Amino acid sequence: MAPRKRRQRSVVLWAVLVALAALAGTAVWVVRFAAASYVRQRVEKELAQRLDLEVSIEAVELGWFPPEVRILGLRAVEPGAEEPLFEVDSVILEARWSELSNPPWRLHAVRAERPRLRVEIAEDGSHNLPRLSAGTGGRGGGGLAIGAVEIVDGAVFLGERRVPVDLALRDLRVHAAGAGAGAFAGELEASDVAIVLPTGATYFGSVAARGTWRDGQ
Repeated sequence: MAPRKRRQRSVVLWAVLVALAALAGTAVWVVRFAAASYVRQRVEKELAQRLDLEVSIEAVELGWFPPEVRILGLRAVEPGAEEPLFEVDSVILEARWSELSNPPWRLHAVRAERPRLRVEIAEDGSHNLPRLSAGTGGRGGGGLAIGAVEIVDGAVFLGERRVPVDLALRDLRVHAAGAGAGAFAGELEASDVAIVLPTGATYFGSVAARGTWRDGQ
């Protein structure tokens, strides 16, 4: 084969490979964008229904290897309110494919950066915290385990008072199951808890709790 024809075929093959790579990259980008948009809309809708608040998310970013979800600029606002009841700069959920293959589901780590909660308590003891919705209240249930949870530079505002919240814990296990119409029973356990107190000291311990809630409670 003449050198010129070989060069032409090489150029054509290279052009085809470049075009295929560009198409593949575009396809991956479209899938990630579509998936991120779906996750954002689903999280907004689910939280709004559960908390009876107006929920918005600036953006959702997805990673595949390892699987990771970044929720950016989450805000939950009471209808008609100017300031959000709850907001967080970012929530990062990390997983491993091997831990997502079968239930109970397990996340490798969850990190919340600069979450802020504004609580108002009236003289009669009423408050502005949302009423949780238990959904349909069936007898089904599910569990979730998280290897590590971290809250960084968080704060709870009680009127004019700001209470800093910084904590880290390991081996968080949550289980919830239907307890009748409109009700759920839940259990929570965590070990190696480290909470930075307002005084600056760090409290170490573990957590175990259980309870039942109904719609509107």
